[in-house]
Amino acid sequence: MHLMNATAYSLAMHRLGVMVQNCVKEVDPFDEVMVLRVNTKKVEIMTAPHKDFCIIIVQHSRSKVKEKPK
Repeated sequence: MHLMNATAYSLAMHRLGVMVQNCVKEVDPFDEVMVLRVNTKKVEIMTAPHKDFCIIIVQHSRSKVKEKPK
């Protein structure tokens, strides 16, 4: 992954993590988000948002193969 893409993912996932954390806190103030997982057609993104850092994993999505009817 290029540096520009990594920076864009980092910024977007940090913002999304903050939004999700705020939504969860509104529902239950004693709960917190440990891992956030987002699936698209092309990639799967997992992030572990934390107040001091953010771990982001980006991997290609698994292609779903339809089985042929017998």
